[in-house]
Amino acid sequence: MKKIIFILFVMFFFSTHTFSQSKFNMEFDSGFLAIKKDAGFAFSGTVSYKVSSKVTPYINYLYSNPENENLNLRYDFSKVSVGAYYSLSEESITFSSVAGFSYLFFDNFTFDNDDLGIGIDLGCLVVFNNDKRFSYGFKLINTFSTKPNGGILQSGIFFRYNL
Repeated sequence: MKKIIFILFVMFFFSTHTFSQSKFNMEFDSGFLAIKKDAGFAFSGTVSYKVSSKVTPYINYLYSNPENENLNLRYDFSKVSVGAYYSLSEESITFSSVAGFSYLFFDNFTFDNDDLGIGIDLGCLVVFNNDKRFSYGFKLINTFSTKPNGGILQSGIFFRYNL
């Protein structure tokens, strides 16, 4: 499955590279991740391509090390996401909706000794200074999955640079 994700990333990169490179964006964000009652800091990186003034598809990788207080144990969690931002305004301050799919990687001790899962991402994004090369904002994404039997909440701030 890791090979399929890598092939999708390479296909996305090379297919969008044939267009104008100034429409590529790199995002780095940090924030909070909650899986049921487990919580921890999350770090994420995103590559996106602005197709139009409203639609921006993206590929995201997130890593977190949440702590389970009941077991007094930390475990690794990572997520690879593919989706799109849909901008609801075209001003300096932009509100966007987020929709996509995720592939989840858990430590093998967690949910039924199966460390893989699939999820659906839904959320929102508020971007400040959107008309400049460097922008920043707030991100709130909830991943719905059967693996933790509920939602995985990711929130934090991000910094975006338009290549």
